[in-house]
Amino acid sequence: MAAAIQTYELQLLSLVGEALAGDLNLATADLDDAASYAVRNIVSGLPLRLLEHMGATNALTAGTGGVAITTNKILGVTRVDANGIIRPARKVPYVLEERLEDTSDLLYAPPTDPAWYPKDGKVYVKPDPTTAQTAAVSAVSYPTIDASVDSTVAGLPDELEPLVVLGMLIWVKLREMGLSRRNSQTELEAITSSGYLAAFEGALPVFVVPAEPDLPTLILVPMNQIPTLSLSSATDSWPTLTLSPSIVLPSLTLPTMGDLPAYVSPDIGTAVGTLSITSKTITDPGTLTLPNDIVLPALSLTTAPTFTDLDLSGVSVPSAVFSYESAGVEPDDTITVTAPLPAYDGPTAFTYDTTHTADALTQAQEMMDDSGIGSSDVEAYIDTSKHLDQARVGIDAIGMELRRAQTSIQDQQVQLQDVVEKIREALGKFNGGIAVYQAALAKEEAEARVDVQAYTAKMQDNRNNLEEQIGQYRGDVDKYQARVNAVVTEWVSEEVQFKLQKWQSQVQSEIGEFRERFNSVVNKYQAESNAKINEHRAKVERVIREFEVEMRADVSEWTEQKKADLQKLSADIQGALGKHQNSVNAVINQFRELSTSVVNEFQAKATPQIQQYIAITGAEVAEHRSKVEAYLNELRTLRDSEIGEFQQKSAAYTNEYQAKNTALISEKQTESRALIDKYAALLNADVQKFNGKLAKARSYLEEAQIRLATMQSFDQKSIAAMNEAKALQAEFDKKLEGYIKQF
Repeated sequence: MAAAIQTYELQLLSLVGEALAGDLNLATADLDDAASYAVRNIVSGLPLRLLEHMGATNALTAGTGGVAITTNKILGVTRVDANGIIRPARKVPYVLEERLEDTSDLLYAPPTDPAWYPKDGKVYVKPDPTTAQTAAVSAVSYPTIDASVDSTVAGLPDELEPLVVLGMLIWVKLREMGLSRRNSQTELEAITSSGYLAAFEGALPVFVVPAEPDLPTLILVPMNQIPTLSLSSATDSWPTLTLSPSIVLPSLTLPTMGDLPAYVSPDIGTAVGTLSITSKTITDPGTLTLPNDIVLPALSLTTAPTFTDLDLSGVSVPSAVFSYESAGVEPDDTITVTAPLPAYDGPTAFTYDTTHTADALTQAQEMMDDSGIGSSDVEAYIDTSKHLDQARVGIDAIGMELRRAQTSIQDQQVQLQDVVEKIREALGKFNGGIAVYQAALAKEEAEARVDVQAYTAKMQDNRNNLEEQIGQYRGDVDKYQARVNAVVTEWVSEEVQFKLQKWQSQVQSEIGEFRERFNSVVNKYQAESNAKINEHRAKVERVIREFEVEMRADVSEWTEQKKADLQKLSADIQGALGKHQNSVNAVINQFRELSTSVVNEFQAKATPQIQQYIAITGAEVAEHRSKVEAYLNELRTLRDSEIGEFQQKSAAYTNEYQAKNTALISEKQTESRALIDKYAALLNADVQKFNGKLAKARSYLEEAQIRLATMQSFDQKSIAAMNEAKALQAEFDKKLEGYIKQF
């Protein structure tokens, strides 16, 4: 045998353009199996005469157990006889085994003519071998090939070596066919009831149409209590001025001046002493005589004034008569949309008919499971009696069922698309109806707003007319109050304030004049008293000087001795006069102070009484003025209050009517729109969810179609691989047959 250039593995991989662990997921062990398959194919096709170099001997020693043989290709059986000669054994059917031991039978097998027969996977030799007379069975041995190492097969002729690689290639194509069928079966299992079709059927949704909302009815708020203007009557009596106070001023009683002190002159003799010239004496200056008692003036005050009453009879109150009309009949208080709320009338479910699809897939599944061609095990093709032509028929039948299932799925998809289109059409119709209904509702609401606004405008016109009347009345009241204020101001200024101020000024002037006359009298008396004292002092000083002159001429010595006494005498006299003058002035000043205190007390008592009188009179005049102003304010306040209250009620009536009904229209509009929008949104959302679920279900159908297409693709690959295997097998059989014919 010529050695191959490459190992069987490299030769095969070069032919198929594959690498280990490629698309066919070939491993070294797989190529070993492929080589063994090829060699078996070759050996199985050769006659026994061409297999002599591929035999293996199996020895049989003593015993009747036979030897296990796994092939029917027995090259020969031998037995050693008693003489040590190896005798060939003849083959007989195993049913004749008993006759081989019957010496009287023609088929009896003596040691010189042994026989053998196959039975139950073993080869038996007769007579039974012994230790000395052994037997041997030569049978074809199928070698174990290591494709990654071997490039030849022991005992195989060189001419048949190429058939090993060709047989391996047939094995690979059969493996490719089996893998494609396995993949096809996997796709089919993913589609059937445990896969996408079950998921599609389970995902089909049921659409529940949401309940239609109960839309609110718009009823306008009626305003039947129209406010009325009713003015209260103010009093027509002017207040009268009554002055309650009268003033009686206190009497002024001046005190009498106390007795003036008597003047006691010092004893002159004591001062001069004893003198021998007794004919010389001091002339007596005479007695100090003060003026007579003071004659004080009298105080006479002017009496308080009287006033003329305030007269407002010439000022008349303005008239307060107003007219106000109703706005008439209110607009219709009920708003109703006659158009019905649209309803959704599209499909709510999709009915899936699984009969044809399930039947076709079940038939295909059963055909595949029962055919035995769904396995990836190549030996399944070798060990069974099925031929490639039979496999081709099975694949074609399965393909027909798959196409029937695909057609059924496509039909379901068409029906599903029709449901989707009907849902889209119904949803569009529903949304259009919602838009029409909302437009009708908006129109009714707009008309209601216009009616409310028109009625409100009419009420406002009537209020504007009343406001003009009220404005005229208020202008008249302002003029009336201005006239009354002018009259009162003039009366207070000219009648009350002027007289009071004049009287107060006269009283103060009279008190001041009395104070001046009193002070003048007291000052005059004090001046005269001081003049008398000073005159007496001058006389005393003159007498002393004269006596001093006389004494100085005659008795100078005595003068020197008595000078101090004279000086003391003069000082005593001056001191006595000063003391007397001070006493007199003290009495006069005490009298002045007492009299001034009395006058001040009188003035202090009289002034508060005068001020109290003026204050009370002013307060009563102010009170009277306040009453007049209160009378005017009563007119204004009462009228303004009632008019203001009416204006507020009228404005509130108008505003409340407009606000309530406008708000009510807006509220009902908002509520209705919210309910409609919510209903439409809910239905649209539910339809979208329904469509989404249908789309999800459709995806399972589409996936099933993809799986069917993939399955068909695997079937085509399987058929292609099968055809290639068939062609290669034909080539293999032709070459093997040609080789056999040569021998």
